[in-house]
Amino acid sequence: MTVRDYIHILADTHLITEVHRYDPSLKKQYGNGKKIYAVDTGMRNQVAFRIPGDHEKLLENLVLVKLKPRGFDVFLSFFWQRNVILLLSRMAR
Repeated sequence: MTVRDYIHILADTHLITEVHRYDPSLKKQYGNGKKIYAVDTGMRNQVAFRIPGDHEKLLENLVLVKLKPRGFDVFLSFFWQRNVILLLSRMAR
């Protein structure tokens, strides 16, 4: 099995979620970089390395985990230094 297979398994079991970089072209959107977020921050804290000042990443993760179930499509706009800009759009109901 490859790393991609493990990522798909974790995404299918809703332990992680993938956020793609925004692009009007779907082909480019899925071909460009993506970021993986843990749905359970407790699990993330157990398996990730502890880095001082990691609060920004946890806050970014919290925002994503709270917005996705509320019907928002979330895309990465761009990385600027260490910050990530998230684009949000409301899904049609």
